[in-house]
Amino acid sequence: MAGNDPCVDGNFRFNLSASTSLDGDLNYAWEFDCGATDAALEDGPADNLKTLVVNTAPPATLTCSVSVFISKNIEEALVIGQPNDSVSCSREIPLDASCEVNCEDVDITNLLTTLDGNAHKQADLVKRIARKLRRTGRRAARKAANELIAAADDLKLKNWTLSWSVPQIITDCQEENLLCVTVSHANVIAEYEDNAAALRDLALTVARKLKKAGGVKVRRFKKRAQRLYKKALEVSGVVPDSTTSCAS
Repeated sequence: MAGNDPCVDGNFRFNLSASTSLDGDLNYAWEFDCGATDAALEDGPADNLKTLVVNTAPPATLTCSVSVFISKNIEEALVIGQPNDSVSCSREIPLDASCEVNCEDVDITNLLTTLDGNAHKQADLVKRIARKLRRTGRRAARKAANELIAAADDLKLKNWTLSWSVPQIITDCQEENLLCVTVSHANVIAEYEDNAAALRDLALTVARKLKKAGGVKVRRFKKRAQRLYKKALEVSGVVPDSTTSCAS
């Protein structure tokens, strides 16, 4: 008999194999004893193959005794000794393992702070350009500036909310276990990036309006708008898109 004990769906599974040097057709009768522990034998592809499934809550250490009785069907012409002769063997299989989940906690507070701060910088750039537009004195320009400032504040608030909706402590579990629940933040990150793009577009829009209204050079504003957007994508790209919670 050979056994292995990978942890599958919270169970310990042992692949058992029985063999003998006896010739002829063989019958196999399996018995096992795991004490009070919930366990069962599952049929394999052949009579001499079984899987012992042990259900136990980790951390548990127990010993299961598995026995197989092998009897030989022999035609009368070849009978030597008693046809009902049988051989038996048993093996102690120690269960000294548990479905221990390998998890690592990562503090991403600094990343979230950067996400939040970058959204503020993007909105501040829009408002800085818009104030210059407002000072041109034209009524239409003042109205447009006020609308762009309001839009920038709205996007800043949204990205502030999104930044801190991601847990500051991200748990990453490597084990595949049905007792684990993975929560995705991919939609939050995607929405943050969309809002960052919208803030960049606001800055570019108000810059064009400023240039049109007063002939002011706005190249530096456009470059900064692109840099801040690029920074938003760089930081959001390294924020883990999910966290895992596992029962111990």
